[in-house]
Amino acid sequence: MALGDEFLPVKRKKSLARRAWRNFVQGLYETTRTLDASADAISASVAIEGEEYLKRALEKGNGAIALGAHLGNFTMIGPRLAAAGYPSSILVKHPPDQRLTRLLEGYRAKAGVKTISAKPRRQAARQILDALRQNEVVIVLPDVFKPGSVNAQFLGAPVYIRRGPVTLALRAGAAVVPVCVTRDAQDRLTLHISPEIDLVKTGDRQEDGTANFTLFIKHLEGMVRRYPEQWCRLSPHTSPSKNARRIFPDFVQPGLKLKEVKERRS
Repeated sequence: MALGDEFLPVKRKKSLARRAWRNFVQGLYETTRTLDASADAISASVAIEGEEYLKRALEKGNGAIALGAHLGNFTMIGPRLAAAGYPSSILVKHPPDQRLTRLLEGYRAKAGVKTISAKPRRQAARQILDALRQNEVVIVLPDVFKPGSVNAQFLGAPVYIRRGPVTLALRAGAAVVPVCVTRDAQDRLTLHISPEIDLVKTGDRQEDGTANFTLFIKHLEGMVRRYPEQWCRLSPHTSPSKNARRIFPDFVQPGLKLKEVKERRS
């Protein structure tokens, strides 16, 4: 349904859905296998393609924002960068359970990845700017859409995406490098690092912010369109804005009884 602006036969949609679920579960399995793995073991399990782009970006001395998405095995972006010797942090929204939060932070720390909580926002901004000023890599995955107001079109659908990464990149003068970890037909993982995004810098903060926000979305869409079967769309369970179309077709709407689902599917 996220690719609703493109014609896909029912058989193709079902295949994509199955493969997306398989990718997600496979990613969990791969991640748990590396919880106690050494840097060498992590490096051996995930290849790197385009590392020269990250090196070139960091040579400027203002740090780099690794623009990723919940694609492929996204949890391995940080550990693989850390294993390659790049000091890395990741911006995350903590779960409500503090015990789970501490557990996840501990796992990231063991893999050499620092955690930056998305809230409170001002504190998060300070931590991100501090990391960038130390010429480190900050990983952001902005493809988690929020309910409520709409500020962008993503894959043809109205969504709300936070502009924070764009604002901080401009403020810090940091490079923005698209990244993703994808799997091939043999389940081999590769960290793809793309060339630095050529940010618009005219001196007008508002216009630059809007123009670069559009660039960010374009790159995120490119990742998803290239690997649709590996994208995990994390969407809110609350009622969407009246301006946003439904994420699911009628026959899989939340709250339906099994009998109703079968009737609609038929």
